[in-house]
Amino acid sequence: MRRKFKIMRVVSFVCIASLVAVISCSKPFPEGEFLTLLLFRTTTDANKYIFVTQGTHNGNFAAGFANGIAGADSMCAQEKAANFSSLPGASSDYKALIVDGANRQASATANLGDSQIDWVLKANTSYYLSDQTLLMTTNATSIFVFGTLLAQPATSGVSWWTGMDLNWATGLACTGSVWASTGGSASRGLPGVTGTTAIGSAAGQLCTSTFRLLCVRQ
Repeated sequence: MRRKFKIMRVVSFVCIASLVAVISCSKPFPEGEFLTLLLFRTTTDANKYIFVTQGTHNGNFAAGFANGIAGADSMCAQEKAANFSSLPGASSDYKALIVDGANRQASATANLGDSQIDWVLKANTSYYLSDQTLLMTTNATSIFVFGTLLAQPATSGVSWWTGMDLNWATGLACTGSVWASTGGSASRGLPGVTGTTAIGSAAGQLCTSTFRLLCVRQ
């Protein structure tokens, strides 16, 4: 009996160890339900997520921080801890999809994804909403081609600051273009759309306005 017990333990261990790479285990033991749950948890823990903050902020993110980008990232971290704690990753893993051209940049040239600075999206990576809906998959230059956005970050509600034009290039980011003032205007993304206006706008909104942020798991 002791020998049989040892064999069962080895088989069970091999099955668990192969979860990430193979995921096709036979089910010799009642623990099969646990292994399925472990597989789902392993997969979702590795996913990259994007959420829309519940709170809003005016265009001055720099107060108390080194720059506006750092302030926006801090807002994402706080939101993750307070309102999205069920999502995988630490609070500090989530950064704002917002640019200023100096501290964070998605693309220097329209739709190319070139000369990126501290950009929050990774190349050839799928991003999900908190309900596991696939939002989009980036291309080799860490942006996505419009028309491939599969879902809306939010279907209604308040817009989000981005600082980007409709083509990923840096747009307006308040007076001084560094998210450090409530003067001037800044670019934003719109809810309820899957086109270019989901991430940017040609015409800015007054920086005294209060909008949300898109927060991305790193």
